[in-house]
Amino acid sequence: MFSVLSICLADPQRFAKTVFIFGDARLTAKDTRAAKEAYQEDQTEEEAAERRRLICVTHDRSEARRLEESAYVLMYWFGADAGLQAYHDVVAVKVGKKKVAFFGRRHWSTVRHRLDLPSGIVLAGYWAADQRRADRIADSDGDERPERFVILRHDEVHDLLEKDCGS
Repeated sequence: MFSVLSICLADPQRFAKTVFIFGDARLTAKDTRAAKEAYQEDQTEEEAAERRRLICVTHDRSEARRLEESAYVLMYWFGADAGLQAYHDVVAVKVGKKKVAFFGRRHWSTVRHRLDLPSGIVLAGYWAADQRRADRIADSDGDERPERFVILRHDEVHDLLEKDCGS
């Protein structure tokens, strides 16, 4: 069965510009509002009108660096509206002095095509195939549900998948 994570395990370089997010932690309404306001202020009128969606907000410099270096974000979301989400055209926006918000265009077929993933499988099929593995990765930082939020580069995901297969 095809899955994004099995393809990452077999061919990690295909995902060299991809960051994976696993989790179920929600942003506060205050953080969401502040991020959207910062986005409106930071973008030109034309860019702001194109409406990228809020992916996440972080104050962790290493998480921010991972996201800043990415072209694509694949998010395995276990909270409300669970499922796999795919983003491209990711931009960073400073929110206050310590936080950075990331916005992107959510469009599965664009990301699937650019990562050369098999097209015969719909997004829900990839989610179903990856759900158990992704849940274990979401638990990898030790946070309890529903406070999990793990941001990893493709090579870090590959290493976790190798360990998972070896156990």
